Amino acid sequence: SRKNKGNDENTDRKKHNQRNCKIKKKRNTRNTKKRARPGECDDDDDDDASTLKCSTNKVKNMDKAKSNCDKVRAGSECDFVCKAGFKEPKLTLSCKKKSETKAFWDTLPSCSEPKCLHKGSNIYTFPITIKEKILKQVLDLDIMYVSFDASSKLPQYTVAVHDLINTFRKTSRIGGFLQFPCPELKKYQYSKDDYTHSGYDRGHLTPNEPMLFSKKASKSTNFLVNIAPQDPWTNEHPWKDIELLSSCHLKRTYGVVITGVCSKHTRKGKLNVPACFWKLVCYKDQGKTIVVGYHAENGQLNGAASPAKEARAREVKRLRSQNYVKSKIGSINIAGAWAEAALLLKNRQYNLFDSGILEKIPNIGDCISSGELPSNIQSSLDNNNKNKRDIHKRDTLVFGCTSEELDEYIRLFGSLQIDDKDTDGDEDEDDGDDNGDDDLNAFKSSECSKRLIGYYPSWGARTFKMEQAKALTHAVFAFFETLEDGSIRLGSADSAKSANLQEDTDVSRKRLNNFKRVSTSYPHLKTMFAVGGWENSQYFSSIAASPPKRLRFIASVLKTIDEHGFDGVDIDWEHPVTGGAHEGVAEDKQNYVTLLEQLRETLDRYQAEKNRRKKFLISIAGAAGQWSLDPGYDLPKLLQYADWANVMTYDYFGAWESKWGAYTGPPAPLYFSNPKGFSGKVNVHWSIRYYVCKSKMPSKINMGVPFYGRFWKNVGPPIDSSDGMWRLAEQRGGKFEGGFEAWKSIAEKWLTDPSVKVTMHAGSKVPYGWSEERKEFLGFENPESLAEKVKYAEEHNLGGIMIWAIDQDDDENSMLKVLVKVNLCKNTDHNKVRFFDSLPFYEINLFSIIPSFRGKGRS
Repeated sequence: SRKNKGNDENTDRKKHNQRNCKIKKKRNTRNTKKRARPGECDDDDDDDASTLKCSTNKVKNMDKAKSNCDKVRAGSECDFVCKAGFKEPKLTLSCKKKSETKAFWDTLPSCSEPKCLHKGSNIYTFPITIKEKILKQVLDLDIMYVSFDASSKLPQYTVAVHDLINTFRKTSRIGGFLQFPCPELKKYQYSKDDYTHSGYDRGHLTPNEPMLFSKKASKSTNFLVNIAPQDPWTNEHPWKDIELLSSCHLKRTYGVVITGVCSKHTRKGKLNVPACFWKLVCYKDQGKTIVVGYHAENGQLNGAASPAKEARAREVKRLRSQNYVKSKIGSINIAGAWAEAALLLKNRQYNLFDSGILEKIPNIGDCISSGELPSNIQSSLDNNNKNKRDIHKRDTLVFGCTSEELDEYIRLFGSLQIDDKDTDGDEDEDDGDDNGDDDLNAFKSSECSKRLIGYYPSWGARTFKMEQAKALTHAVFAFFETLEDGSIRLGSADSAKSANLQEDTDVSRKRLNNFKRVSTSYPHLKTMFAVGGWENSQYFSSIAASPPKRLRFIASVLKTIDEHGFDGVDIDWEHPVTGGAHEGVAEDKQNYVTLLEQLRETLDRYQAEKNRRKKFLISIAGAAGQWSLDPGYDLPKLLQYADWANVMTYDYFGAWESKWGAYTGPPAPLYFSNPKGFSGKVNVHWSIRYYVCKSKMPSKINMGVPFYGRFWKNVGPPIDSSDGMWRLAEQRGGKFEGGFEAWKSIAEKWLTDPSVKVTMHAGSKVPYGWSEERKEFLGFENPESLAEKVKYAEEHNLGGIMIWAIDQDDDENSMLKVLVKVNLCKNTDHNKVRFFDSLPFYEINLFSIIPSFRGKGRS
């Protein structure tokens, strides 16, 4: 964790005077609401003017489990979701008031049947389409094309695109087995009962994860076209492996996946069973378009001896050329499949994203013409010792992932095979994606470009989750190390004290891979990497002072951005001049500005060279204490080049090694409410106000919130008998005993311990726990205190909220759920300063901030 330590010498002892805004309800129906003056509390009462409601209880084919559109009050919106395959008019419906007695929908709620296109000779094609919001635009996205042979009741092939819109999620390969609802095919599709007790799997023809960032999309890729190797052992073992391998490979690039059956089939009971299955994957590697194929026989192996299964596995996993696959599949029209792949790519609307994406997407014409495999290509599944050695040669092309990457991939996303516990095939079943978390939505205030930023540390055991990536606007991987020559590297959180540097680096690399794989699943999410931190800031002072080292540092930043696909860099220098773990020099203040100026200039030039639509981002992680801010941070100039500051408004109290470690308290008190003798500047309000009033740019200020707490041992009675928060701890062996506790651990251990009494501190708006039995004190953050900070951020027009750290939340994301609901879009003027209270504030030109205000002692 990052610590803020200092000499806490300020004698400002005035407590914060909270405003009590009494809101009177208006009786007339006209909008006579008076506009609040700057700094006053807004009247947010909606008057409860209407109890009129709109209903959807008669809408057919609506997914009522996932919609919240029934009995919606006039003036409200709701999410409208149809059952998989049916088309929605809009993602969000509004219920409006028509008169004193009537309400109406702005758009008629309906779920229309899709159409299947007749291609002749009993062949039908249909796109599987979902409606989703991508980069603030609502798009009808074709996520897959299917060709279906009505005469055999079998699909011929499915076509899917794997790209930056993809995500990975555990979904049942079998349980969510649906019929596609176009009327043209109703009588031609098998039912779920046709497979019952047949001895055949329904299998997995469609990719398990073509674009599953919603439960609806998950369902929409699991229609009854999902028959793949119907021999259960082949489907659940070698075929699963190549599905997993293909998915893992295409998370590093962009590609088209076509999966199909052979035209030859035999009758088995009620079923037509195809003779074989196949797959083609087209992608780019080193600028060259490559098509790899797979082919699998469909003969049943249940009960067969191990040698037969091993032989089948070798055949299934062997890389095949496109020409080989064509020779085995009979009359299936692969040319038509490639044509539909071109339509899918066109439908993706890549013009919405950075133009550099286009360079990574394979040209369909090149996919068609790539009939043979390159001579130097190997599969990472190949167990041949010679091939294993060849994989490490420079000129070898490898399809798939390394065994280490694949192991991690399986650990993060799970096997594609999940037991089919729901045997009735109910289309409303919960496949378990999003960890069953329907309440965690995207950050509401992103609509007005406000930010919810989560740091993900390079150490720890808990991983970055899909639902967390969905909620955030920006994710920051922390940290890369600075080196003495100015370069940076992925390494240890604390190299100087590392017991095993290589082991630390391996952990960092695995967590970075997790971070990248999860974050690339959401196109709205911007990713950054943080450089420095408390332990790794020792070289910043010399880097900023030396032109050659600055150039080397900036070059390393560009290389890291290019190598890992980051959208920017977070400079976490702790701290210029005063230092944190490492003291600086007086020149750091100006040198920091110079470093950011040159970094900004270089990144802008690099953006132009890459023809990138969005700028590369720069942020700074800023200290919270005046003892570091005044001497070390020229905030107006720093924010001229940085896009925002992530203010580390936490760690005001902790069991530090200095004398200040004796004082118990919360990591992030919102307001000053300490006993006499304490500084009035060790609280979130003071720090945020400093940043806003110094910079006059609240839109560039993100308030940091901790998803953790800090505890002390050997704690005595309260300093003030009327307030149990503030106590003194005793040293043991010259040190204050205590430490760090993530919110997940707090919820599971501290809050379930009957000896711990938890109190919400009225003055500082944060909780604390006290165990009289153990003489232990815990200051921490919880959902209730975060709700107070959310209101504060809204009231003061801040640019966003920053989290340290996202992996410290509990399994239900209880903390993150509070933050996504913040409404930072209330003020249309994002740089309007909204600090009007009785606390004195020093060194601020009041009249330059608010020319019309003449009060004394305000900022």
